[in-house]
Amino acid sequence: MTKTREFDAFAATVYGDREVRSRAVRWRSWKRTGLPITAAIIAVIIIAVITDLPTHPSLASQRVDANNLITTINTNLRPCVFGLKEANTIFGDRQAGKLSRGDRAKVPTLLADDAGACSFTSDSVNNLAGIEEPGSGAGRYLAAVISDALTWTTSDALAAIDDMILITHHQHVGRAAFDLHQRNARLADDRREALAEMNKAEKYLNASLPSLLMPTIKLATT
Repeated sequence: MTKTREFDAFAATVYGDREVRSRAVRWRSWKRTGLPITAAIIAVIIIAVITDLPTHPSLASQRVDANNLITTINTNLRPCVFGLKEANTIFGDRQAGKLSRGDRAKVPTLLADDAGACSFTSDSVNNLAGIEEPGSGAGRYLAAVISDALTWTTSDALAAIDDMILITHHQHVGRAAFDLHQRNARLADDRREALAEMNKAEKYLNASLPSLLMPTIKLATT
């Protein structure tokens, strides 16, 4: 009859039980290899999380970005501003009877060119629409300035010149004259809203920004 070896607590204490020794060996092995690997994995995860956290640019860099953005807006506004001023002067002189017959003949072409400067056929207007909004804290205000500038050019300035063209061609004069009067107010509203957003951006940045090239233009009406 085979005898089952009973557990000898004294022998296990003195000489070490085989299973106890095996567990001890595995623990020492894990301490040498597994523990450093686990620590390294945790460190990599922590670094990845920290790296993915959003970073906020300094106030100084935000001011630089905002100045550059307003300068870019002004650069792309300039052709339309010039076009609206020129169209308004030509139209006003025509309505006042100040143009010679030769000059009056040039009016349709000149007004069409001025209208083009405020439409999406213009590279400047497309560039204005393609300006990338800054991701800074003042970005939401500057984004509104871009939107107001686009409304000023492609909606109200362009519509005003189109009204002048219709009137000079004696087409829908009554409706065009009424709309031209309305565009006076809308252009002023666009400018006021843009300047209000500029003011918010300046307060956030605690700095002055370049003046916005969106002038007050009193449209000549019939």
